[in-house]
Amino acid sequence: MSELNLDLKRPVVICGPSGCGKSTCIRLLISRYPNSFRYCVSHTTRPRRPDEVHGRDYNFVSSEEFNEAVNKDEFIEYVMFSGHYYGTSKSELKKAELEKRVCLMDIDIQGVEKLQKTSINPVCIFIRPRNFAILEKRLKITINRK
Repeated sequence: MSELNLDLKRPVVICGPSGCGKSTCIRLLISRYPNSFRYCVSHTTRPRRPDEVHGRDYNFVSSEEFNEAVNKDEFIEYVMFSGHYYGTSKSELKKAELEKRVCLMDIDIQGVEKLQKTSINPVCIFIRPRNFAILEKRLKITINRK
């Protein structure tokens, strides 16, 4: 794969704990500025939840497919979380570049640390919940959806 040229449009990483509103922020940015932003769909080996769509929420792949992509150096970063792999593919970043849009990424703190060691040079935004009672309520709703 050719070198990524993202000098003019640095990717934006939205980071924070589960349930803090990262997905909501990403959806709002894309809906308000559809020609400026593109969501970078991560790959994962975790099972798909009933309300999730392959290619929209995640690219759901088997462990074998994920490992093959790792061996082919197809990820800019990847981590294991709760027994499943998550990764950002170089091809997703390339799609945003070709569309001349800013790539929006939802990555955990481990992924951010790995991404900062690359030449990508992302803008990182950490979202924290207003308070932990709200976060706990959101997480309980999320757990009940599973």
